[in-house]
Amino acid sequence: MKRLTTLVGFLLIAALALSGCGSTSATAEKAEGFTGTTELPSGTVGILNNLGSSETLTHWQNTATDALGKVGWTAVVADGKGDPAVYAQSLSSFVQQKVDGIIILGGFQTGPIAEPLRAAHDAGIPVLALGINSPDPDKLITAQYAPDDAEFGVVLGNYLKEKLPAGSEWVALTLTAQEGANAPNVAAVEVLEPAGFPRVGTVDLNISGDIPSQVSKGATDLLRAHPDAAALMTCCDFTATLSAPALAEAGYPDVINAVRYDNLSILDLIRAGKPVVTAGANTDTSILIGIDQLLAYKASGTAFDVNAQEGVAKFVVIDKDNVPAEGFYFDPQEQIETFLTKWKAEYK
Repeated sequence: MKRLTTLVGFLLIAALALSGCGSTSATAEKAEGFTGTTELPSGTVGILNNLGSSETLTHWQNTATDALGKVGWTAVVADGKGDPAVYAQSLSSFVQQKVDGIIILGGFQTGPIAEPLRAAHDAGIPVLALGINSPDPDKLITAQYAPDDAEFGVVLGNYLKEKLPAGSEWVALTLTAQEGANAPNVAAVEVLEPAGFPRVGTVDLNISGDIPSQVSKGATDLLRAHPDAAALMTCCDFTATLSAPALAEAGYPDVINAVRYDNLSILDLIRAGKPVVTAGANTDTSILIGIDQLLAYKASGTAFDVNAQEGVAKFVVIDKDNVPAEGFYFDPQEQIETFLTKWKAEYK
């Protein structure tokens, strides 16, 4: 079992105003012990957190700022608030600041932000999509590093096949506007329906709308329409804390809430005996791969390895039988320390 390691609190946070879009800047003194032969210049990274209210995206944001601080780099963070117009404004601000790289956390469509993405390309600023995969038909993203989003649905589907009575119905909260967020639901259908577990209802969420009321109402509406459903599959990390109590209050306390990511709030629900299971993965490693690639590019001009994520992701379904007594299942600090050891050996 993994234990929660307290995040090192040496980040200096200062509020900035960037072209009308709220952001914060985080930097720190470079850690000691860099003994490599390659000089690592200082740098600044713009981090766009597509939805600051998302526990997972903010967790990844903290991993990125922590790791960057340990190599003496500055992170400038903007909350996209789930709004492509805000994404575009934030990205434009990063380009105007001439940052050394841009990290986007969370799924998105490139169309509405094509102009600032092209501006970043023209300015020689690499743009990395980390944590969740996003469609990029026009090749506007330098590289993407994320676990296979569909695999979360595959492992959950296989788990439910084993746990649910044969022929059980299930329902889903989907997010079709974001391909990566919706991929687990699509994959779960492909696993469960051929095995005789039909999905009998869906409610599609609007990421820029009132999420709490959408999730609570959507979950209860689905179960009232399909009272025999044994499980509720959801798109995202933020749903279980809303759907589980809403279903219990509505008279469906035993419906399994199946989600993804090993957020502390999700794990706390499982520890409390709530009917929640989650597909977890070592997602912080994807964030750190992106930073590793960016450091190599800045230090040596090394081209981005678009295949660096392959074979790295580890998936597990977490339930009452294997939930850790405290903290994360995949400890973010252990993942950071693995990369920091690598960087200390490479850079000076």
